[in-house]
Amino acid sequence: MTKKKIVARGAEAVLYSETYEGADAISKERVEKAYRQKEIDSELRKDRTKRESRLLEEASRIGVPVPKLMKMDVESARIIMEDIKGSKLKDSIGQMTPEEQKRLFRILGKEVAKLHSKGIVHGDLTTSNVLIRAGSLVIIDFGLGSFTSRIEDMAMDLILLKDVLRSSHPEIDVWNSFIEGYSFGKKEMVLNRLKEVEKRGRYTDKS
Repeated sequence: MTKKKIVARGAEAVLYSETYEGADAISKERVEKAYRQKEIDSELRKDRTKRESRLLEEASRIGVPVPKLMKMDVESARIIMEDIKGSKLKDSIGQMTPEEQKRLFRILGKEVAKLHSKGIVHGDLTTSNVLIRAGSLVIIDFGLGSFTSRIEDMAMDLILLKDVLRSSHPEIDVWNSFIEGYSFGKKEMVLNRLKEVEKRGRYTDKS
């Protein structure tokens, strides 16, 4: 049995580095929550494990670069994925030329548009959840993702990314590049909703 090593610990899950069928892998195990009734907690963890697995499989099927799903174990609320050998976009973006920054964000916009066009929202679209591998991007951590046709859900993906760029990377000018890449049939509807949500947020801040 391969020894597992904790690589990250979050509120909902623990990530381990291990080997699966001879390949480097990451296993994600959703932890039990003592404050929830045991049966409800078990069902929640199982449902979220199945949903994340489905999201990874569907994203891969439509050509979005995501970690390959290697195994799903519903009973233990665990999935095993390909271990992506790359750096976080968050950590690398400041070391790039402006041209490379814009190129990568156009690519990111294109990939997010693919997801949205098929009714997938990421739910936590930040520069920490995008890895750079050999000059290309890989989108990771669909734990908060969902299947939806709601325009507002898609707009919230974009708002989160925009807020992260403002707060964590204020010196980087890539939002317009992302929007250039973000092209699909409902683009204008999503961007209009984004503006509406931002206005509601500004109104709330003032009240």
